Amino acid sequence: MLTDENLVRLTPRDSPAAHLVCLPHAGAGVAAFKVWSERVDEDIELIAVRLPGRESLFQQTPMRDMAAIGAAVAGVVAGLGGPVGLFGYCAGAFAAFETARRMTATPALLAVCSQTAPHRNAPAATVHDLPTPRLKEALREMGGTEPIVLEHEEFWEVTEPAIRADYEAAETYATGTEPRIACDVLAFRGDGDEEVSAKDAGAWAEVTTGTCTTRPLDGGHFLLRTRATEVLAEVERRLLGRC
Repeated sequence: MLTDENLVRLTPRDSPAAHLVCLPHAGAGVAAFKVWSERVDEDIELIAVRLPGRESLFQQTPMRDMAAIGAAVAGVVAGLGGPVGLFGYCAGAFAAFETARRMTATPALLAVCSQTAPHRNAPAATVHDLPTPRLKEALREMGGTEPIVLEHEEFWEVTEPAIRADYEAAETYATGTEPRIACDVLAFRGDGDEEVSAKDAGAWAEVTTGTCTTRPLDGGHFLLRTRATEVLAEVERRLLGRC
């Protein structure tokens, strides 16, 4: 079960037109979306989900099951008034999808970035159960983990449980197309992404009864590092109905 302490309001608003709830990539926390807090539309309250086991919540036990994460996030966002959009980045896309499945009110939008459609999840290899030296090597090669975490043992010790839990949740995640969600989906993919094919990104259309728009962008797998402004602008337009 999550509580309000797991929702970090990066841009508190008194009466926002919409909330944008963001779920980060594996092993990450609120910091993944700090850059957006300086650019987000004033009509949107930007909220990042801080899952157990990271940042100020490192003492909490990390969650290892994607469906359970989705159920927990759906429960805590139920208290938000008004339209709620979801954004999931890499592994966070699966968590956002499972959240959308379980929300009592249909989300206004599900935006996902750098992730295959959930029913096509089939990792070629897994890393969550690797010995520590090999796990660190794999994380360096993937490039999604901050170097300071891998290079300094004091940081690694407090972040390793969350990293392993997140990758376990993503790598063992298996689901079908049903039940489908009812909201529109916006899927971003870097045209140089070697982990997510265009076909797998386009397959998000198979898990919703709403529309699905795929947005190719110049870049690789970790698009928010190079295309954060473009991704946010498109999400804002769709969430606020300004297309």
